[in-house]
Amino acid sequence: MPKTKKEYSRLPGKKKGFVTCSTLWMGEDHLLSVESVFFSENYKRFYYKDIQAVIIRKTREGKVRNAILGGTAGSFILVQIFLQHNMPFLSGVAVAGIFFLLLNCLSGPTCECYLRTAVQREKLQSLCRMRTARKFMSSLKPMIEKAQGPLPPEALADGDRIRQAEKISMSALPPEPRVTKPGDKKAHHALFYLLLVYGMTGLTDMFYNHVGITLWTTALAMSLMVCVIIALIRQNESATEAMLRGITWTTLGFLCADLLAGYIFYFITAFKNPGVMHNRWEMLLMISNLSPLENPILTGCYIFSICAALILGISGLSLVRR
Repeated sequence: MPKTKKEYSRLPGKKKGFVTCSTLWMGEDHLLSVESVFFSENYKRFYYKDIQAVIIRKTREGKVRNAILGGTAGSFILVQIFLQHNMPFLSGVAVAGIFFLLLNCLSGPTCECYLRTAVQREKLQSLCRMRTARKFMSSLKPMIEKAQGPLPPEALADGDRIRQAEKISMSALPPEPRVTKPGDKKAHHALFYLLLVYGMTGLTDMFYNHVGITLWTTALAMSLMVCVIIALIRQNESATEAMLRGITWTTLGFLCADLLAGYIFYFITAFKNPGVMHNRWEMLLMISNLSPLENPILTGCYIFSICAALILGISGLSLVRR
């Protein structure tokens, strides 16, 4: 029995609302937009021969989300710091805010995408991220060229002008490589220098215990999380080397593991000492006076953290500087 030819193939991009879902599908001679609402679906067809332009405009929606999520998480963290007792709800909200902030940052810049024909201009709801829109355009361009013929050279010039106005026409699709912007590696520099400082601080804390070192370590850890998020955003928007990208992602994993280990140690210490459990300052003083050398497990965690921070810091700086 002969195989049935697949009529449509799914294109990148999907936007879900409370009761809606938007997707795009590629047919043999047309683009199909599907808008689902509950159990009903609306279809719109755009024939490749009729498409005049696909316009992408970068928006500030992603930055607004980052500001809201970052402000929310930061506010709940500050409340936790200044309160004299632990509130799991506040901690949960702060962690959730940081998680969604990181997820939004890594998804890349937001955008609006419009498809223009001779009779209409349609917003493509499923394309709301620049990365997804570029993948969509890379898939769509060959189909339009097949229907309309190769794009003329003058169309490229028009596309360049549109791109300078933060719009990308169909003719401006890049197969050309992205150019790294000047200063893209400043966040990486700061990240790997701070990792070296973090490793040396951990080494000092192993042999000399003081509340000042504990506070300094906490401030360094928070600064590292900020730097690694900024570095990931910058490298996502520029042509960063693969090895440097890998080390930056590894650094994020290390910091998350280190933060998780710190929380576990804090809660174990709090449950073992219920008398000071609800007094943050007393808890901080007690943890600061604990020597890692008195506990083999804690000693191993310290050695791993110190070695990982120093190795990642040295490796990252060597890649950034070459």
